[in-house]
Amino acid sequence: MNQTQVVQELRDVVKVIPVDRYVLQLTFDNKEVKYFDFSYLLETKPFIQLGNKHLFSQAFIQNGTVCWPGDIDIDPEILYQKSTPQSEYLWRLDFQNTVGAKLAIPGIENIPDSVFDLPYKSEMPRPVEF
Repeated sequence: MNQTQVVQELRDVVKVIPVDRYVLQLTFDNKEVKYFDFSYLLETKPFIQLGNKHLFSQAFIQNGTVCWPGDIDIDPEILYQKSTPQSEYLWRLDFQNTVGAKLAIPGIENIPDSVFDLPYKSEMPRPVEF
């Protein structure tokens, strides 16, 4: 990766909405909407405190990144690089709901997103209707 590519990836967060299961919906300064699953960071300092859903829900924007009360913040570069584009995130939700309903898997909503690290929708075979 050359320096031009690195500079292009440095984005400020301009809007944050905490959504279900420790996921942040992020809007970046290029108007791109992405989703960041924070759950894998909840066992590391300083993010352990964010396991408290009330505190997690108090996310706000300051200096182009996401912050929480208690001087907790995260590098916006990490947020941009490790987040999932909106179309892929919404497809995964649809996939989880559709497959879970068709296969009658109880508790599919509790399966970690990493289990669903699948190719993009265009690369996936169509589900078989039962």
